Amino acid sequence: MALATYKQVETTTFTDKGWILLKLYEGLLESVRMATKAILAGNMAEKGRHLTKAIAIVGELNAALDRNLQEELVANLEGLYLFIQQELTWANLKNEVSHLKNVEKVLNILYEAWKEAVKQERKAEKENE
Repeated sequence: MALATYKQVETTTFTDKGWILLKLYEGLLESVRMATKAILAGNMAEKGRHLTKAIAIVGELNAALDRNLQEELVANLEGLYLFIQQELTWANLKNEVSHLKNVEKVLNILYEAWKEAVKQERKAEKENE
């Protein structure tokens, strides 16, 4: 029984692209918030660690875009990811939290939109069962 439950959770967790996407966004938001705190505290090592993680996550989000689907949406997301990477780089170079606040605003909008899309997709899947 426990093994079956574990396998069900494992399968659901690792095959649910929506869940993975939301977790990436949550990790990205957390890294941006931690980098902001590090800049304000003058802790440049922590700032660097969190910004490096954030830049890596944005790179993965961009690389994971399916460029064969919804070209306009993909182009818009690519543009936003480029903007985010640029702002993260400026925050790192200038130690200015304003760049991180810009990133956080964009990420919150994207996160909420993806969260709603995942919710709707799950609802549609349940209705089709």
